[in-house]
Formats: sequence, structure tokens, C-alpha cells
Amino acid sequence: MDVTLSPAFIENVIKNTLDKHKEEVIYSNDIEFGPWQLEPIADFMFPISEKPLYYSYKHVKPSGTIKIEIDRNDMSISHINYNDSFTDLYDFDYKNLGEIATDGAIVQLGYDIVGNPEGKIFRSKVEFESDSFEYNFN
Repeated sequence: MDVTLSPAFIENVIKNTLDKHKEEVIYSNDIEFGPWQLEPIADFMFPISEKPLYYSYKHVKPSGTIKIEIDRNDMSISHINYNDSFTDLYDFDYKNLGEIATDGAIVQLGYDIVGNPEGKIFRSKVEFESDSFEYNFN
């Protein structure tokens, strides 16, 4: 399933990381920087319009890297390589999140299913990336 994350989410992750390394870029003569670990965003969530993803991945912490090249003339980014991902293993709460989470818990753990006590455990990995971003280090 392809899902587009909100531009604001990706923008905040990238901006927070670049802000942290601003002095390093300004006071260096290099034009290439990174890879830098992304500054984590604590409130990561898919949009509610993507209900299965919203309920499935409500408590994940993405982690990834950024590499950049800058144009020394105007201190802007000429190229960026942003890669981020998270891995998730069982994220449904049978009792607290309503019908979607209850159904997910039943499928994943085999909760209260006669004839299938072992259930199914799922692992998933979600990756996202970007190769353009406007930012100025001035």
C-alpha cells in the first residue's frame, strides 16, 4: 500500500535535523555533510484518513539519516538524501482502541479463537525518502 505522509511531517523531521547541524555547516568549508541521524519526532502518526495505518502504527519511532550538499554562494541545499523508516511488530491493543484494533489483535495473537490458539504475529517495515528540500543556512 502506498501512502503519502503529510508534507508537514517530513518537513519537521528534516528541519529539526538541519537546525541541529546549522553551525557545523556555517563554519565549515565543506559542501557535503552527513550522514546525520534524524532528530526523532515523538508524535509520529499517519493521517486518520488512512485508518488501518493510523491504528496500526500509532506508537512507532522512525529513525533514519540525512546527507546534504550545499551551495556556498547562497548557503542553500543543492542536494539532499533523506531516508527514514520504522519497523513494527504487533501494535494492536485488544481492549482500548475499538473495533479495528480488536480485530487486529484477534488476527495477530489468535486471542480467543477456537481452533487457532497460536494466532499470527506480523512484522512490517515502512520506508520513506525525499531528494529535495528547500532550506537556507543563513
